[in-house]
Amino acid sequence: MAAAGVLPKHEQILVLDPPTDLKFKGTRHQAEFSAALNYGDSIHEHQRVEDALYNQYLQFKETEIPPKEIDKSKIKHLYKLLEVWIEFGRIKLPQGYHPNDIEKEWGKLIIAMLEREKMLRPEVERLDMLQQIANRVQRDSLSCEDKLMLARNVTQS
Repeated sequence: MAAAGVLPKHEQILVLDPPTDLKFKGTRHQAEFSAALNYGDSIHEHQRVEDALYNQYLQFKETEIPPKEIDKSKIKHLYKLLEVWIEFGRIKLPQGYHPNDIEKEWGKLIIAMLEREKMLRPEVERLDMLQQIANRVQRDSLSCEDKLMLARNVTQS
């Protein structure tokens, strides 16, 4: 049987007498049909994982980032209001709480998000394409399976 994710290669078939040849082809096509189904299932499993990761990324980007941007703007506004007091030492600003520090960390977050999207998007698109191919192969395999069954019935009668 083929390794997971790899379709078996077609072998050259010697010309045999018709009943034996049909039985041999039927067995071979049955094995290829099973391999195609397994291949489609393995792609589908990978696609679910990639889709879940991509959806998680989108949810974070769309639901958690906007409120954080609002918080960041509020911090900048508060800093501007208190800037004179901070500069004269009346208010002590803890290390890492300066708006420039926050902006620096924000930039790191945005870069990390873009890198994650850059990695996930092509994988999701590739897996979608592979899933379409696997679905087509499965559909064609079912058609071949039906034709083989019909051929078996004809030769046995």
